[in-house]
Amino acid sequence: PVTNAENLMIFGSTDIAQGVSIVTNGTALTRITLARAGVYNIQFSAQIAKLNAGNDNCFIYLKKNGVAVAASAGDTRVAGNGDRIMASWNYVVSAVVPGDYYELAWASTDVNVILQAVAAAGVVPSIPSIILTVVPVGA
Repeated sequence: PVTNAENLMIFGSTDIAQGVSIVTNGTALTRITLARAGVYNIQFSAQIAKLNAGNDNCFIYLKKNGVAVAASAGDTRVAGNGDRIMASWNYVVSAVVPGDYYELAWASTDVNVILQAVAAAGVVPSIPSIILTVVPVGA
């Protein structure tokens, strides 16, 4: 991550995909691309970790077709070395034309704030840094 700069959440694998795909932005798999016009619920959880002392903020927000969505940001805080929190919320969004895409962006006040994946240990399965669910909404 880069301090006080935009970082995009990168999605490394897909379990199930129907009408939604993760597409590269030219560098990494960040674009949540919607195959059909309509209304969608984008839900995510991200494990945020702090790797050194001090308290720092981590801001998360939504982008549509490369532009930050107004009033979409959230602010979390990690406090001290080894602290971890799970940020989780959802956005109800629209795809006006097939191929519209969304990205989840984040920024932190310290380079030692990361989105952390953890390997399986004992009886506990692995912890992904990000879990994403996209569901069409409609009557």
